[in-house]
Amino acid sequence: MLQKGKVQHVQWERIDDRIIPTKNGKPVPLVPGKTWINVIPTSPGIDGVEVTSE
Repeated sequence: MLQKGKVQHVQWERIDDRIIPTKNGKPVPLVPGKTWINVIPTSPGIDGVEVTSE
């Protein structure tokens, strides 16, 4: 997950009929504003993709 220019490695879980990001079993809040979520299949996946900042 990328928020405020920082990457967080999270898990996505279904809680109360919503899919939300979690870290260490606790929900990670989304920052206010527009949120974009991309679902990427595991095959072929995005192995080898590098996140960089400019």
